[in-house]
Amino acid sequence: MNSPGYRRLATWAREYGKAGAPDQRALQDFMEVETNETITALRAEIVALSHGNFLERTMDGILGKGRKLKHGSYEGWAKMALLWMSEYKP
Repeated sequence: MNSPGYRRLATWAREYGKAGAPDQRALQDFMEVETNETITALRAEIVALSHGNFLERTMDGILGKGRKLKHGSYEGWAKMALLWMSEYKP
């Protein structure tokens, strides 16, 4: 499997997706302050994740197993994240 680097997702998780903040709110905060280019890059990485294009141990490190458990899989989390992003209204 050819897994993308997930640089933007790692940055989002580290800077916005901290423990205690709901992921939906963390994505909204991200979209409020980041450039369209950065948002598009994050969305592309989340789309790849939703299609199963990742290594499990990589996502364990980036997103943490709690998100996988809460949503049933990292793909499930990614699909929710895409829904939240599509529903965002500035």
